[in-house]
Amino acid sequence: RAMMNSKDATLAAIAAKSEKESAYHLRHTSEWMIRLGDGTDESHRRAQTAIDDLWAFTGELFHADQSDAELISSGI
Repeated sequence: RAMMNSKDATLAAIAAKSEKESAYHLRHTSEWMIRLGDGTDESHRRAQTAIDDLWAFTGELFHADQSDAELISSGI
């Protein structure tokens, strides 16, 4: 959301479009997770295994590094 207020007009436009795209993908994947989780025992097991395998990587989504800090401080 903060990137939509970027001083850089191109980045702000990309961020606005990305927000719409993210909302769509969230709805779409949520529906599939419900279908798979509430489906057969096999589909539930496979969905859970996938989540378990990928969970270790989710922390990377929220880690800011020095480059991120510099962009944030400059308002980009």
